[in-house]
Amino acid sequence: MKESVGIYAKNSSANGKGNLVVDNSGTVITSKEKSVGIFGEKATVANNKTIEVNGQESIGIFGELGSEIKNTSTNEGIKVIGESSTGMYATGLGTTGENTGKIVLSGERATGMGAANSAVITNEKEISGTVKNVIGMYGTDSGTQVKNRKDIKLLKENSTGIFAKDDAVAENESNGNIEIAEKNSVGMFGLASSTSKNINLTNAGTITLKGKNQQEFLLVMLRVLLEVVFIQDQLLIHL
Repeated sequence: MKESVGIYAKNSSANGKGNLVVDNSGTVITSKEKSVGIFGEKATVANNKTIEVNGQESIGIFGELGSEIKNTSTNEGIKVIGESSTGMYATGLGTTGENTGKIVLSGERATGMGAANSAVITNEKEISGTVKNVIGMYGTDSGTQVKNRKDIKLLKENSTGIFAKDDAVAENESNGNIEIAEKNSVGMFGLASSTSKNINLTNAGTITLKGKNQQEFLLVMLRVLLEVVFIQDQLLIHL
């Protein structure tokens, strides 16, 4: 059944996220489309072993309403296999997402970490992509912050290390390393959908480009990125 959830943590009390704690030390596998491995509402969520995202347009860990979501697993980590799926997604003011483990993207149009509506996401370890058309980290909306403090390594073409849209702030910090191996790819990409929106990109780290750029590069990247963003927005409508 699609639109299913492996672990659903909903905190309806007046207490904060610390009142509801989810610790995954086993294996969570999503097989159908538009599904979520662990869903946290005003909760503290940690993945210490394996989340496998097989279904299309699915999410490994989703956090909202001030949740704190973390991936600490450096062994299996979060494996994003389904097309147009996301490893971790945080939305809403006070919601944070942190990766101190491993996120591997092996499904086309997949995203390692995403954020919206003033959430903050941070990569402290490793996000890697083994197929084309993937995004390491993505953020949209005013107040949203995207921070890379370690490694984003994307091995195939038409891929983006960090993508910021519509007033989101993205930073590749001093210890941040973005490595892009193939053609038609970009380390950091900003998009404003209207003249009232801003682009905020900062690189204080290292961006390494190994692939060739072709003349149609920007048009190809814009088309791919817009497709990924549209799919993510449609998925959030269902959650």
